Amino acid sequence: MTEHQSSGVARIEGDATGISVAGWSRHPGWGVYAALLLTSAALLTLEISLTRFFSHTIWYHFAYLTISVALLGFGATGSIVAAFPAMLARVGQRFLVATLVLAAVVTVAGLSFLAQFPLEIENITNKPLEFSLSLLVYYIVVAAPFLLAGFTVSVPFAAYPGMMGRLYFWDLVGAALGCAAVVAFIELLGVPGLVFAAAGLMLLSAAALAASGGNRGGGAALAAIGVAMVVLAGPAGQRLPIFVTSSKSLPSQMELVARDKPFDQRTDVFSKWTAINRVDAFGWDYPSPLAPLVAVLIVAYSFGLARVFGLARVFDAALHLELAPRIAIAVIAQMPIGLTLGMFMPLGIACVARSQPRLVPWAWGVNGVGSVAGTTLAVLLAMAVGFRTVSLIAAALYLIGTALLVRAARTPHA
Repeated sequence: MTEHQSSGVARIEGDATGISVAGWSRHPGWGVYAALLLTSAALLTLEISLTRFFSHTIWYHFAYLTISVALLGFGATGSIVAAFPAMLARVGQRFLVATLVLAAVVTVAGLSFLAQFPLEIENITNKPLEFSLSLLVYYIVVAAPFLLAGFTVSVPFAAYPGMMGRLYFWDLVGAALGCAAVVAFIELLGVPGLVFAAAGLMLLSAAALAASGGNRGGGAALAAIGVAMVVLAGPAGQRLPIFVTSSKSLPSQMELVARDKPFDQRTDVFSKWTAINRVDAFGWDYPSPLAPLVAVLIVAYSFGLARVFGLARVFDAALHLELAPRIAIAVIAQMPIGLTLGMFMPLGIACVARSQPRLVPWAWGVNGVGSVAGTTLAVLLAMAVGFRTVSLIAAALYLIGTALLVRAARTPHA
């Protein structure tokens, strides 16, 4: 096996061609795998936490658009890597460490901004220009950490396309751990605490890259700061003041109750983040007549959601079971389709890596663009034609994708 050097790209005979990254060898070191796992865990923790955060501070509609904006920033890294490969050949690993540290800083600063300045939804009609500018700022703040930290995911894929399976495995493990961490620790840390913890994981990822690249002193310092952020995430998150948009009834209700006695002097106050929602209870000496109606609406919504996905009979039959078996049934009911549909992305990237390795970063970017467009169109189409029709359209698109993937797999490679 011999190695040839041309245009900043290291070609190794027998392996797929990848971009050259300063400080990296022909095969991924332990720091690359560790950084990939930690970064994926941090980004998924941040992404899901922001959906819960916006659902509380603004409205749940914007919580779902958070996913598309995050994917836009995340997928854009592939295009940047493809457009400027020479930059990585010069600075390489130092660039990735710097972007991870900056992503952690931007994450903490962004959360402080979002908590202080919620979007005022009524400005859509009252002050459309002001609302548009505010929404643009929100999109930039949300996308920034995913853009910066996303390089740690896209660069290994571009540098080692021949090892896509192993790299993608650690990427998925990190993503799964991030998703599980939100459910497991949201009640303990709260959403702000989870965001601070995600920033700490980004610093730990930077520490792994720095240490594996020979900068053990810098890696140890970053690791110490990252561990401290994760440990102190809960108390730090509890101290962060969070403001809610005035178009919700919560601020006015809090103001009404506070007239009788300030909140810091009341004992009938309760707030808690859960994996489903944020619970704020106060002033129960003066219960609201709307409480029974809210309970009925929640039950009706949950029942209707199950009907939409055709799982009503399964869920009805499991109502008498304990929580653990009901969770298992929900996971088993959705895991097959999730596992099957999730295979398209790594298989498509593998086909591109075999035929045109230099296009792997572009494929990663196309995946991000498609995710943004699909998320937005799904919301709009669901409102126009219903979830069942959207599901049929998605099934048709997957059939087309299957045909194209089969055709690409059968095409002879150069």
